[in-house]
Amino acid sequence: MTIDLITVAYAVLVAALLVWIVTRQFAGRFVRSPRAMLVLPLVLAVVGLRQLGASPVALAGLAAVLVAVELVVAALLGAARGALTRLTLRDGYLYERGGWPVLGLWVAMVVARVALILPFEHTALAPALTSSISVSLAATLGAQSLVLFARVRADGRPVRGTFRPERATLAR
Repeated sequence: MTIDLITVAYAVLVAALLVWIVTRQFAGRFVRSPRAMLVLPLVLAVVGLRQLGASPVALAGLAAVLVAVELVVAALLGAARGALTRLTLRDGYLYERGGWPVLGLWVAMVVARVALILPFEHTALAPALTSSISVSLAATLGAQSLVLFARVRADGRPVRGTFRPERATLAR
């Protein structure tokens, strides 16, 4: 059994990204603009689609079905996380915090992915399923962001802008 260093490095990078995302959602932060909410999912979608396109196994037949199932599950769990994220007012602006239910849904996402991929680990489908992680993260984060954005818009409380004059350094 040979270990491909690029695959290991990619797995470590994805794991680090996932830990960073979950930590930020669990700890909480001020709600960002809709544009900022969708940047990471869009970047992950582009990277993931490139990886899927470069996969040695074309997305046909069972591989396409499995990836589609994974994307639907990821989007549903992301939408649920967006619906369960708590919105509160802090310093006059809307603040989002995931809490334990959102953390549980992240764990469910990982378990669902492992359960879907594990039976095909030593088959010709493995490369296509392995390369779908970025697209899966894009689907789950995109669905979460869209549901959260709809809730923020319906809420009507102020969202803190990205420009903060107190941090400007031109006058220094």
